[in-house]
Amino acid sequence: MFVVIVGAGLVGRHLAEILLSDKQKVALVEKKPDVAARVAKDLGVKVVTGDGDDPNILAEAGAAGADVFIAVTGDDEDNLVACTLAKFEFLVKRVMARVNNPINEWMFGKDMGVDIAVNQAALMAQLLEEEMTLGDLVTLLRLREGEVALVEKPIPEGSKSIGSEIGDLALPQDAVCVAILRKGRVLFPKADLTLQPDDRVVILTTTQQEQKVAEALQ
Repeated sequence: MFVVIVGAGLVGRHLAEILLSDKQKVALVEKKPDVAARVAKDLGVKVVTGDGDDPNILAEAGAAGADVFIAVTGDDEDNLVACTLAKFEFLVKRVMARVNNPINEWMFGKDMGVDIAVNQAALMAQLLEEEMTLGDLVTLLRLREGEVALVEKPIPEGSKSIGSEIGDLALPQDAVCVAILRKGRVLFPKADLTLQPDDRVVILTTTQQEQKVAEALQ
């Protein structure tokens, strides 16, 4: 996978490091020459010096061949323009943007070329809400732009679920058990498999049903 990142500050650099550690190809765009030079030297990747809202700079970075385009500068206007160019000028299939000011989030829609907008303030609020409402249910992964979630629920001593068979769990309709983690092993969730203390149940469900999943495994 080839990813173009606009913004080589702390966020952009950290994203690049993660992708590189996963053996992905990365190119960055950074308007500050000193930052661009430092990141290029430290990470050993292509860093184009210039503005991410300049189509010539994006072309030099290889946007036309990117699988994913991510704009994470500290300026919302720059991020939005860069994403619009990536989607409609360079036809990048997956475009993501960082939203710095929550007031601007409404602008980061698909009509402007943004597939996923990450509002840091809203994300923190969502995580806090989940922490308060879902207890020890852990969200491992969100899919379909947040509509579907892979969650993990521990079964502690004293849980009402201990001794229950997988097939008898009162899970909501839009939820399916995909694995049981037990003492370092991954068990397939056969209908007659009985839950034991300290098991961790992995479930695929919709975001709307996460609370009911947590209640079903109390």
